[in-house]
Order: sequence, then C-alpha cells, then structure tokens
Amino acid sequence: MKRLLLVTSTLLLALNGCTENWISDQSRAQADRNLTFEMLTENAPSYQGKLVMLGGTVMSVKHRHDGTQFLVSEHTLDKWGRPEETIPSGGIFLATTSMHLAYTPGTKISMFGEIKGSETKLLNGVQYVCPVVTIREIHNIGEPHYWVDYSKNGYWGITN
Repeated sequence: MKRLLLVTSTLLLALNGCTENWISDQSRAQADRNLTFEMLTENAPSYQGKLVMLGGTVMSVKHRHDGTQFLVSEHTLDKWGRPEETIPSGGIFLATTSMHLAYTPGTKISMFGEIKGSETKLLNGVQYVCPVVTIREIHNIGEPHYWVDYSKNGYWGITN
C-alpha cells in the first residue's frame, strides 16, 4: 500500500510539473491572442504597443551597453507556452531587454513583450524585415524532459 501511495504521489507531482505554464497567468491575460506572428511580420509598426507571447530558438545574442538583443527563429507556442518545433518557423524577430542576459545561440525561449516596430536585418545575403519586441518576461525552456520507466528497479522518474 505504501508503495502504491508513493508511486501515485510521484506521478501526480510529475504531471503537475508537466502542465505548468511557462508564461505567467498575468502576462497570458494581457497578451493579444488574436495577433499572429504572420500579421506581425507583414506590418509590425501598425501593432506598436501591443503585448504578445512569442517563442523560438535564439539564433544570435548581441550584448550592448544598454542591455541584450536576441535574434530569434520564431516557433508557435504550445498550450503551455513552449516553442513547438514540429511546426516550421514563421520567420525571425528581434527581442530586446535592458537586462544583461547570458543566453546562448540554440537556447529555446518563451517570452512576453511589447511590439516596438520592425528592423531590417541582413542574414546570409538576404534582407529580412523582422518585428522588434521589448521583453517583459522571458524563460529559458531548456531541453525537453522524457518519462523513463525505472519500474524494474522499483521507481519512476523524469530525466533530461
């Protein structure tokens, strides 16, 4: 009976962690859910001041005297606010903050921020007009977690 209670408790705690939203409830409530990334890429200046949730993979990081700037390959966020990499990227965006953050290229992020307009970036000889977002909340999503069945040894777990 104790073993069943332990396994049940562990599973409930693990499942609770799996359903946690990465973006805070307060930010989720403020974000304009009708504003798509495609709409932003077509005319970001017309959405200046709007609040959005975005995510993706950091392509480059620029540390400046006034903060940090990220170039991000956008991926639609899933219901928990994690970048959904099985869906192709919708393009790129710039995310800026006055904080000095130590994220590296390849980092998966979810963020909430304010649209500031757009900038033209030259990448591999091609000019891209990309939305610029000022970060209000950002999260390093990290590597996905996988369920591992350790039941042969008498316990369950989650690993990286």
